[in-house]
Amino acid sequence: MRRMVLAQILVLAACTVGRVYRNSEYGFSAALPAGRTACQKSGLYEHDHGVGIFLDNGALDCAYEQESRPYMGVVGEYNAADYRTAEEAIAPLCQKGTAAVPPPGLVFPHLRSVACRRDIGAARVNITVLAQCCSRPGEQAEVPDINYIAWLDTTPERLEADTAELRDLLNRVEFFKPGQ
Repeated sequence: MRRMVLAQILVLAACTVGRVYRNSEYGFSAALPAGRTACQKSGLYEHDHGVGIFLDNGALDCAYEQESRPYMGVVGEYNAADYRTAEEAIAPLCQKGTAAVPPPGLVFPHLRSVACRRDIGAARVNITVLAQCCSRPGEQAEVPDINYIAWLDTTPERLEADTAELRDLLNRVEFFKPGQ
């Protein structure tokens, strides 16, 4: 079991050397920031949801508890139809901590996006950006099927610089028809 997890980490590390993450199932890609370690965001027996990116110079350890390090990422999930609006969809992701105004300009390109910021005590800041779009491969949905979620988990001291990295990541996300 441990070898399988290690193999998954090494494969992803090798795949991100080209610096573009592509997710055919959810129909998006993201140019990864140079010099950052990226990890696939899925469990051992799950399908690939997206990519997480460490914002510090720590060791490549995708099994490590990411919340203890500055970390951002982008994922897709098939939960959009469970919510009538993006505001409803983001609400469960924004319950922990104390609400604060998110930095301006955090949006997915060409998609209506909503954002929230939560301050977790004095030590952590979490920002989440969400947009809804598209249908599952092979389906024609009347409502969006996919939630696209980007997040940043950092410290107050790193917030300005790490928010700039999140904004840059969001600006480099591209969408295409899921399943291609």
